[in-house]
Amino acid sequence: MQIKIATSGFRPVTLTGEAGSELLAEVENILRRPPAPSARMRIAPDLTFAIRLDDGEHVFELLSGGTVLRDPVTRNVWQFERGREILQRLLPYRTLPVA
Repeated sequence: MQIKIATSGFRPVTLTGEAGSELLAEVENILRRPPAPSARMRIAPDLTFAIRLDDGEHVFELLSGGTVLRDPVTRNVWQFERGREILQRLLPYRTLPVA
C-alpha cells in the first residue's frame, strides 16, 4: 500500500507487510466515529500524510505525539489510540529527501 508523507512536498512511501493495511484500517475506523471540532489554538502537526480512501485521497495530520488525528480541511479531530505507534513507524520517512 502506498501513502504520501509530507516533507518539503509529498513523497510517496510504500508501506510493506501489514503496516499499510493497519494504517488504512485504523483511519477508516476512526472516521466512523463522531469527530470533535478542532481546538482554536494552533498546533503544528507531528506528521502530515495523504492516504487513499474509498472516496479518494485525503490528507491527515497527526498531532500531540500521534494521539490526535486531524483533517485539515474540515478541522475535525479524533482521538487516535494507536497513533503513537503508527507515528513512530512513519517518522523515519519524513527525513528523506523529496523524490
